[in-house]
Amino acid sequence: MFIARNLTVGEQELTGTETGMTVEWWPLQEAVAAAMDGRLLLSGAAVSVLMAANTIPTPGHA
Repeated sequence: MFIARNLTVGEQELTGTETGMTVEWWPLQEAVAAAMDGRLLLSGAAVSVLMAANTIPTPGHA
């Protein structure tokens, strides 16, 4: 999980555990829902999403 801005598409080289992974863009609130209902299978991903949600302001939440 990376909180990244202003990215551009380029070549990538996947190694080790990255092989077979896909890149997907999710709205933060959808990712939080997935973390809470068990759709995110990697615990590190779920924790990262919840930490991001706690850090990044979202519309309607101060």
